[in-house]
Amino acid sequence: MLRAILRCCRLSMAAAILLAPALAVAQSDWPTKPVKAIVSFPAGGATDNLVRAFAQKLSEALGQPFIVDNHGGAAGEIGTDLVAKAPPDGYTLLFGPANPLTIVPHLRKTPYTLANFVPVARLGTYIAGLAVRNSLPVNSLQEFVALAKAKPGQLTFGSSGSGGMAHIRIEALKQAAGIDVIHVPYKGGPAEMQDLLGDRLDAMTENIIFPMAKAGRLKMLAIIGDQRHPDFPDIPTVAEAGFPELDTPGTFAIFAPRGTPQSIITRLNAEVVKIAKTPEMSDRMMTIGFAMGYDTPQEIKAAVDQEAAVYAKIIRAGDIKAD
Repeated sequence: MLRAILRCCRLSMAAAILLAPALAVAQSDWPTKPVKAIVSFPAGGATDNLVRAFAQKLSEALGQPFIVDNHGGAAGEIGTDLVAKAPPDGYTLLFGPANPLTIVPHLRKTPYTLANFVPVARLGTYIAGLAVRNSLPVNSLQEFVALAKAKPGQLTFGSSGSGGMAHIRIEALKQAAGIDVIHVPYKGGPAEMQDLLGDRLDAMTENIIFPMAKAGRLKMLAIIGDQRHPDFPDIPTVAEAGFPELDTPGTFAIFAPRGTPQSIITRLNAEVVKIAKTPEMSDRMMTIGFAMGYDTPQEIKAAVDQEAAVYAKIIRAGDIKAD
């Protein structure tokens, strides 16, 4: 019996030794087939525009299609869970904001955790604006807060879904300013934008507002970020307007299932950095509200861990529950 067991062990070791070079070759040749880029938010919004721009460039650079596959719903939980359960072979990746990993697990129990993923490459850092409908009688963030205090529970503030970054920013403003505004969650940014343009919503804070604000169809009150937006040099940042609490972090990145080979992560990170450094991509992303970043996977992990801590604090302070 012992001799038979030892023989099986030797055969298994031999098979592993023979298989190792083949696996190494397979990983170094990645990708050899189309890559699925899962987006956990609906098509047509800023996240979708960002991902499709990178997917096109990655397809050209790596010689295989990067197929964008939208799975919106549950504040990003549905699409994120698909990737968490996918084989860690580099062919199913999560593209988009980190908030399904850094916010949603603090609101409710999710079938995955941040530990189920490894960061691959930063696609950009979220730069949002706070805008209101043109007919609202305010022209600054301070005036909006004053109006909200004068009309508690009457002003509406939209977000592209409960548990998203915009939702948490609304709660951060409520906590910092001591105001009572009604949170109106939407299934995505485009529907929210239509209601704001149609005077059915008072305010929103997303990055898809920039083109409409530039065209004069909305009033921009403040920029959420550490610097002013080049298209709106006269609009202060939220910190300059007296509400630094609204400057919440927003990492958009590629995440892979835990266990994905390091060789794939390293290669994809290098390609994304090359693309992000081009003036074409930088200019294109700024128009939809993203600043480019060139972080390593380790730096992205540190940033995402910090985001999770910041959002957890806001959620606890506001006793925020999932809708």
